[in-house]
Parts: sequence; C-alpha cells; structure tokens
Amino acid sequence: MVDMTDPSQRDVVDFLSSPAAHDGAPAERIDTHLSHVFLAGARVYKIKRAVRYDFADFSTLALRRRACENEVRVNRRTAPAMYLRAVPLYRTETGVAWRGSGEPVEWAVEMARFAAEDRFDILLADGQLGEAAIKKLA
Repeated sequence: MVDMTDPSQRDVVDFLSSPAAHDGAPAERIDTHLSHVFLAGARVYKIKRAVRYDFADFSTLALRRRACENEVRVNRRTAPAMYLRAVPLYRTETGVAWRGSGEPVEWAVEMARFAAEDRFDILLADGQLGEAAIKKLA
C-alpha cells in the first residue's frame, strides 16, 4: 500500500502514529480520502488530510481547523459524548507535541472511542450490519 500522506503533514502523522502521543497506548491508523484517523486507548484523533477536491478543501491549516471545529459542532448534536473538541498540535524543539507555544501546526478532532465490535465495517464483514442500524444512521 502506498502512503499518500502529504509531506507537510508527515511529522504530525508520525507523531500521532506513535504510542508516545497516546500515553504509551499503541495507535491504529485508518486512512480515508479526507482524513487520517488514529485509534489509541480510549481516544480517537482525526486530522484532515491536506487535500483539495471539488467537494472539500482542506489544503490550508486554516481550512483544516475550521473543518475540525465544524465537525465537532455538528456532530455534538447527535453524539455529544463522542465528539469532545478540536485540539491543536504544536512543533517543539523535540518534534510535534500536544502542548507548545506559538501557532499550531495542525488541528485534530478528539473523540471518545467506542468498541471495535460496534464499527460498521466490522459488523458488515461479520454479516451483522442490519437494516435497522443502516436506517438509524441515515
């Protein structure tokens, strides 16, 4: 599999892929056409990929920040316990970190993690994704 991470986000992706970013918990990375998602411990962090499509533009840090903040705002209406906040990441002398000074280098959506067996891709693969769940999601 070819890694399509934008070079401008490589150090952020490397940091979020590391257990050091998650108090020692290993991180599982899932890539989508719009995001890099990191499942670690009790949390999920999602950064918008630095991409521009006809239907979505995350090509600048300001656009990615706005998208993260909007995602939290919109999804809190139906999942307030899951969508926690938009969180900045900083560049420090030792690399990317959750805390730092100056301007953030990236923004992430912080979410509470739910059980893996409840993921729709897992349910679908196991033949357990029923019509009721799909209708509820829609």
